[in-house]
Amino acid sequence: FGWCRKFRFSLKPNVKNRCPGCFKDAKQPIMRSKYSSVDNYITELRGPLEPNLKQIEAQLEQDDLFGINIGVAEGAILSFFIKSFKVETVLEIGTQYGYSTTWFLNSLPQFAKITSIEKNEEHFSQAKKNLQDSRCTLICGDAKTVLKEQLSENIYDLIFIDANKKSYPEYLKYAQEHVKVGGLIVGDNTFLMNSVFSETKETRVDSSLVEAMRLFNKELFSDTRFVSCIIPTSEGLTVGYKVKN
Repeated sequence: FGWCRKFRFSLKPNVKNRCPGCFKDAKQPIMRSKYSSVDNYITELRGPLEPNLKQIEAQLEQDDLFGINIGVAEGAILSFFIKSFKVETVLEIGTQYGYSTTWFLNSLPQFAKITSIEKNEEHFSQAKKNLQDSRCTLICGDAKTVLKEQLSENIYDLIFIDANKKSYPEYLKYAQEHVKVGGLIVGDNTFLMNSVFSETKETRVDSSLVEAMRLFNKELFSDTRFVSCIIPTSEGLTVGYKVKN
């Protein structure tokens, strides 16, 4: 089914179905409502979403994938980072249909560049149609392989991680070395449905994912080259600012 948005599922007892790589006992994945109350309030303040974002939202809804994408709150934060830190180069790990990519493109200057990696071939195909922008380079493949074989020499102003949660620590190792001094590492879903600090029957997440996300947060916070924080969005947004090599 793909990664849930992000963990907003109704859990039912005594069922064997599960969200791939996520819950142990999720019957029918129930995506979040069209917008959370926070998203609605931010939209009220900033005005209607741009047409290219609305178009991708419609595609996601049509394909029963709406909710896998970031929310308006996260999009507004990413846009703030782009403009306030004068970001010109972005690496995105996890494209899906290009929704978060479009948030970046809407905020980046015309001479900027963004590279985005997507493993799912169907999602990649749709993203190519949505992201007809000369500033954007899309790569289809497993991120760990792509980072090692194709992007080993690249340095970025901002690296955004929103892909396979179990691989977050490995993505972080790359990001720590390949973001510039004065640049940002941003990881989405880092509360992992609150399971990183409180695991209950209502928020059962595979233990290997919990361990991976806890390690991701711990490693970034303990790296003295970075000043880090977690923005307490509904899903958690971990941010590291690189202050030295």
